Amino acid sequence: MARTEIGKYLAIDTRVCGGRLIFKGSRIMVSDAIELSQVGYTPEQIAAQYNNIITPEAVEEALRFVRQGLLKEVKAEEKDHSGSQHHQRSDRTASAMANSFPANRLSNWAT
Repeated sequence: MARTEIGKYLAIDTRVCGGRLIFKGSRIMVSDAIELSQVGYTPEQIAAQYNNIITPEAVEEALRFVRQGLLKEVKAEEKDHSGSQHHQRSDRTASAMANSFPANRLSNWAT
């Protein structure tokens, strides 16, 4: 799989940002915009943080997918099955999710 488009503004491309969920036409990861939203930034402020490379509408779409449960956030620190600790970002996409899109729900978009 090279590229999967999700909605109007989001995409997963195995050739861009390691297959993480990004805003189309950019290398801006959706998880970064979500994190800004969680600390109080509005979609307009988030777009401005990225010099309007992304639009407030694109940010709103990502946030809407989170609210609808289509995108699942993952805690910043998690342990893998071997017990070693690693940083896990909420934008890492599971290949199973990417291969199954379009699905009714994107239940877990983190690896």
